[in-house]
Amino acid sequence: MRRTSLKQKLLKGTLRADRVRNEAQFAIADPNSVPSYLSKEARKEFRRVAPELAEQGILTQASMNILAAYSATYALWREALEDIASKGQVIMCESTTRTGRTVVPRQNPSIKTFLSLQSALLASARLFGIDPLSRQNIDANPLQSAPDKDDPLASLIGDGWGVIDNQWHTS
Repeated sequence: MRRTSLKQKLLKGTLRADRVRNEAQFAIADPNSVPSYLSKEARKEFRRVAPELAEQGILTQASMNILAAYSATYALWREALEDIASKGQVIMCESTTRTGRTVVPRQNPSIKTFLSLQSALLASARLFGIDPLSRQNIDANPLQSAPDKDDPLASLIGDGWGVIDNQWHTS
């Protein structure tokens, strides 16, 4: 079962100050800072995914390398997929024996690589909630910046709850 966030409890009116624990808060990373060591294909995937993760508060400076690993795995996965598409699932291996030359059909080695990369890709995608099932388990807690305007929802709630120095207090 998914844990209910503080925001959801506050909106429902079920938040209890004695049960609030201090949660770690992280600064959102810049989605445009793509690591230089990534390949061209990996950079494209990083640039595709990073802005959305940063917008949701999931991409932090601490998780940039995890996203880079996901992007690099994606690039290798695509490379294996293209190799299978060009050479086929079965390749013919020619060998020389003492009785002559033989041609033996073998499974393309890229298939095994493709399958192992695909499981690694899906596992790292789950960390960021990229797939629909794991998205509901992601509860980002980004470092909040000071709002420029008053929150219109806060005036509607008006129950006296507020955050002071990362601690919940009642008025």
